[in-house]
Amino acid sequence: MSNSLHSILARIWAIIYKEWRQMRRDRLTFGMLIGIPVMQLILFGYAVNLQPRHLPLAVHSEEHSDITRSIIATMIRSDYFDLVA
Repeated sequence: MSNSLHSILARIWAIIYKEWRQMRRDRLTFGMLIGIPVMQLILFGYAVNLQPRHLPLAVHSEEHSDITRSIIATMIRSDYFDLVA
């Protein structure tokens, strides 16, 4: 490692160490540093819905075969789609 790179890394490490010591002394800041991201994870975890329901569906079919009608009927019967056009 070159001397200048070593000195830069040493300065960065010194700043990280200084900030860590200050965070440990200030309980409110340390609590916010840990607590706020944990609260966001919990709240956003409940807000995310991975089961979409009643999505609007428009169908354009130029082929009017039995298979096409069967696929469309299956999609309409499911709770995932609502036929709008």
